[in-house]
Amino acid sequence: MKKEISIAQKGLNVLVQAEESEILSIAEITQRAYGLAYIRETKKSLEAKMKRSIGHISVLATSNNFTLLTIKKGSKMNPSNKTRVMGYKIAGINDKKYLLDQIGDKVKRVEQYKQSVIEFKENVINNKLLPSEELKQIGN
Repeated sequence: MKKEISIAQKGLNVLVQAEESEILSIAEITQRAYGLAYIRETKKSLEAKMKRSIGHISVLATSNNFTLLTIKKGSKMNPSNKTRVMGYKIAGINDKKYLLDQIGDKVKRVEQYKQSVIEFKENVINNKLLPSEELKQIGN
């Protein structure tokens, strides 16, 4: 019985085999992973599966000592606000800019999440849904 390779493993294999400077979109990763099966009738379905698997590909990459980078770019109106995903690649020695961008993005999201927790706790206290003593037991 032939063992089926997962979508995430196929995606990771493509990214690992790509050139170091190559940034691949979901469509390119999917096309390389599925080859002849990537036809007009299956294209949307396969790309959707690959897109849903990116988080798993990242975990799989980390467990195999790779770092998956999400390459983002800003809009024409606000180029510093990088929100549009351009593609993905495995980090290499020359990817300092992308690594710093991704770390900065993660730090920013952590700070935003902390702020939302603080606001949620304040809302719970202000609406007298729980006593503040009980919330203090949970942590800061």
